[in-house]
Amino acid sequence: MKKLIDTVYEVVKGSIFMALAVALIYFFIGILDKKMIMGLLFGTIFAILNFVLLASTLNKAVRMDSAKAQVYAGSRYYIRYLLTGIVIYISIKSPNMNVYGAISGLIIPKFYILLSNLFGYRKKVELNSVRKEVK
Repeated sequence: MKKLIDTVYEVVKGSIFMALAVALIYFFIGILDKKMIMGLLFGTIFAILNFVLLASTLNKAVRMDSAKAQVYAGSRYYIRYLLTGIVIYISIKSPNMNVYGAISGLIIPKFYILLSNLFGYRKKVELNSVRKEVK
């Protein structure tokens, strides 16, 4: 449980940092305005909440038997997709939000996880403490 909370905290912190970096990039290329900031903020906040929901779902599902866990995880998967669709729909319809900013915010946690694993930013798990050496 502690490792899950640490991982969620790390991804949330990294996502916030990446959102600020994306806003800075948008500023330098000249597309950062109020609508873009609102879209980026809206998408990033939802993406972080979505990631926390995913962690909560996994934490609960591993304590269930196989059949119940599959149904539970599957139903939560579709609920998260529906909520993501609602966020995109709101960003499209809202005159105060840029849809590209919202979509950028939605992919920030995924991009952070990809980059952190690709370049080794995340803390390394000590495999020797988890498994026993075979001689």
